[in-house]
Amino acid sequence: TPVNEAPSWCSKRWCWVSPRDCNVAFEKSMYWQDVELYYSYQTCGDQNSFAMWYCESGNVTQLTAIGVADVVANYVYAARDSVLISEVTAASANASCNPPPLCGCDTCVCHPAYKGRVDFSKAGIWVNPIQNLTMSGRCVSETLARLFLRTSAVEQHDRNRVAYHYFGEQQTGALTAWPTIEWCPAEEDPQYDFRFRPWYSAAVTDPRDVVVMLDVSVLSSPELRTLAQQAVVAALRTLHSMDRVVVLFFDTDFYSSATSPRFQRQTFSAAVETLATGGLQAGDDEEALAFLEAQSRAALASYAWAGGGSSPHNALRLAELVWQQAAAKDPRCTNVLILFSLGTPSSATNASEVASVTRRLAAQGVISFTYAVGEEADYSLVRDVACATNGMWFDVHYAGLGHLLNAVAGIYAYFSVAVNRCSAYWVNYTDASTGVRVVSACAALYDHTVGVSAVKQLFGVSCMDLSVIADLSMVASLPGYDELQERLQHTATRCSRMWLAQDGSPVDEDIKQCALQQLRRQSYSLGSGAQQCPEPLVGVGPHCGYYLDRCEVATPRRASDSVVSNTSSVCENQAPVQQQDVNSYWVDPVTGRRVTCVSIDAPSGGIRTAAAVVALWLGLIS
Repeated sequence: TPVNEAPSWCSKRWCWVSPRDCNVAFEKSMYWQDVELYYSYQTCGDQNSFAMWYCESGNVTQLTAIGVADVVANYVYAARDSVLISEVTAASANASCNPPPLCGCDTCVCHPAYKGRVDFSKAGIWVNPIQNLTMSGRCVSETLARLFLRTSAVEQHDRNRVAYHYFGEQQTGALTAWPTIEWCPAEEDPQYDFRFRPWYSAAVTDPRDVVVMLDVSVLSSPELRTLAQQAVVAALRTLHSMDRVVVLFFDTDFYSSATSPRFQRQTFSAAVETLATGGLQAGDDEEALAFLEAQSRAALASYAWAGGGSSPHNALRLAELVWQQAAAKDPRCTNVLILFSLGTPSSATNASEVASVTRRLAAQGVISFTYAVGEEADYSLVRDVACATNGMWFDVHYAGLGHLLNAVAGIYAYFSVAVNRCSAYWVNYTDASTGVRVVSACAALYDHTVGVSAVKQLFGVSCMDLSVIADLSMVASLPGYDELQERLQHTATRCSRMWLAQDGSPVDEDIKQCALQQLRRQSYSLGSGAQQCPEPLVGVGPHCGYYLDRCEVATPRRASDSVVSNTSSVCENQAPVQQQDVNSYWVDPVTGRRVTCVSIDAPSGGIRTAAAVVALWLGLIS
């Protein structure tokens, strides 16, 4: 990397340290895999952005909450822009990447703040056992792990402050995270998948009004009811805090989450009366959504199948009513239908009525994601509804739960192509491991080099907690915090314009349809089960002409690029770090000071040769 383009951490002072005698933050080197080497920025007097900013300003009143947030956002942009997916994928053909696991971490030790076992010297990976992460995916994970370790070494010096830097992968839902924590979520919930966490969804999709719909007339066995539960739960877990949802089951009658108690049997006219007054539930309360998930499971488990037909066209009319009511009051950015079919009803679907309703839904801007789950599903229904509303339909021949989850996650691929989101999205959610409330900046990672005959590919979402830089209570006390809250609220509620040309104008319809077909093919090749719609208008050529520029590359900025020369101090006017044991210290060969850790300057951003490193540890150089 040219010196003038190098990230700011390249100029930071760092030192090799002894982990046995170090009482400040240190990390294990990712570059010397076969040697146990550890380094520290803090030992050599460098500080994290918040501490340096405070020391230079002289008083906290000169700091701003927005300034701290901007530092975090720029680290997220660095993660987004530093990983060239195509290069990592090509290199992985002859590589063997093996990032350490989160589940089964044998170097983790108990830490009260994290409520479990943690290893701060590593960034680890978790893959659900029902998924198969490719070697290229593992190599991308390992590349990001190095970046996370560098960031944490510079920025996170308070190990009692819960903070994470992490990445969720699109194809399998794998998680790469610093620090490594001993955590095996699939043991408690086999359906656990990081694509279905609020931070992931919020980074890719704008606020939506969602109707989740399922035909229960075919649920003739416990196995089908279990499958229906898994499908509905997956759909609900794609929601984030700014979404709203109503769940609607149907046979010839209707069962919705809008009734009280929920999922009472209603005739069509009674359901119209119920949904005419609303029915959409906000997704801003995770506990409420978890309760809706549990009630949906219970309703499906207790459904008394009696055979008979179903009325999908009337169910679609009820969904249309929900969106009409929302549009008249407080509409979200996008209307989304998620429809599951697990079998063909005994009575024939009224195709003309379905076509009539879907034309009206398309005019309302509804985007449908429909799923034919199992070989007995109503393929005509799911294909016709999705294709008529410029959506995607999926053939889920149910090769296992992982296949279903991959198909539902295909929703994200659609919005990644339709919208170019470059700015960080801020999310406020409860950490699933510790229960701590966290604020994170998140941004999507894309592969823009998948070929001229394909649209850009969503590779995943990377996030960094604000608490990596500073304690949330400290940030809340800074000037400009109210302005920061307003900015975060704006980014959370804004609506992105979809399907735009490079000049900002709407793309031609034939180009849009061509790009949609490319998206469906690409999504199918990645294992989602996405299927084609009838061919769009011809004459646009194999490349469609629909391209979204890469986001402007951002360089991670800290509060200051100056180097603090005072070894082992937080501010220049403060005393050096005290030794934990006066009989156990190292002599800094640069300054001659007794410090707890070795403190040897390296060239800016450089690493000593392997021979010099070994000599250092053997005591042969000073």
